[in-house]
Amino acid sequence: MVREFEIVLGEVNSEEAKFRLDNEYDENGNPIPHREWTTGIDREGNAAKMAVKGRMPTVLHGFERAGSKTPYTLVIFEWSTERLRLDRRFREVTIEVSFTAHGTRREAEPAAQALRAKGVGKTHWDPEVCAIVPEGTSWFHRTTHKVTEKSQWEVSLKAAFGQYFTAGPKYHWERGDVADVTAAIQLSGSRVAVGSGHNRPNAARWVMLENASQRSGVPAFLRTAVLLKRRPKDDGQFLGTVNVSYRVSPFHDFKETLLKQMGRLPKDKPIVFDPHVTTTHPSFPPSSLADVDLSNEFQLISLEPLPPNSDKEKADAKEESAKDGPDEEKLD
Repeated sequence: MVREFEIVLGEVNSEEAKFRLDNEYDENGNPIPHREWTTGIDREGNAAKMAVKGRMPTVLHGFERAGSKTPYTLVIFEWSTERLRLDRRFREVTIEVSFTAHGTRREAEPAAQALRAKGVGKTHWDPEVCAIVPEGTSWFHRTTHKVTEKSQWEVSLKAAFGQYFTAGPKYHWERGDVADVTAAIQLSGSRVAVGSGHNRPNAARWVMLENASQRSGVPAFLRTAVLLKRRPKDDGQFLGTVNVSYRVSPFHDFKETLLKQMGRLPKDKPIVFDPHVTTTHPSFPPSSLADVDLSNEFQLISLEPLPPNSDKEKADAKEESAKDGPDEEKLD
């Protein structure tokens, strides 16, 4: 039986297509740098019930170390997965932030003009992502479950003419192998090059995967940090482009893929970064941003409880429960 179904794709201004988050503008029509919200808060209707929201609480421009002329920028992001439907969960979330030079390079513009005359493109001035947190792959909330794998063999031998035999289905053997399989929530962070003409990483990418065996969904909150290195004397503006993709359900994922391919999901406006806009932070000295311990900024929060990670933890939990005595009230 062939089952057909229709997917209704609304126009750009429909509630499922409202993705675009714009910058604020000053009285001269120029975008205001360092907007706080980066993505997700403009979704409405059904689209708002499963949304990934991004916030940028901290931006600090400075230098590598005291006495250095190499400009650096520290950026901290906070990401939250907001699930307002009990029948859906985030199975996978990918967050990518890429950085590109924008406009004149100001103090470094004479050098930029000289390089352009030699055929060097503007990607030369894109900030380099020199450090991120988290980076690499980590696993959280490990769980173990047993899986039985069955193997079957069917062999039949029948006497034929003379000394020959023919094979056919007659005898059946089945063997079951029980294996312990470990699953976990996975978080990966990497520095990548986005766009053509790059030989240095200009983007940060984070991927969160759920513990599929427990149908846990991904963590509810992720705090990340990015340290950018800019070219000497470069105090020109640059842009940060945020791209977020996620898997919720086969139908939802398929519909969003179609909308994106048809150009009906406008992207968020890039964030404008301006080194001339100075900010301060008590924990981050702008004169030595390369010495900041980014690991202190990493935070991961999961709001949905998971079962104990191992048999030992289960036994410890049972023993602790016995010490506390019987529950006074039991909720079914």
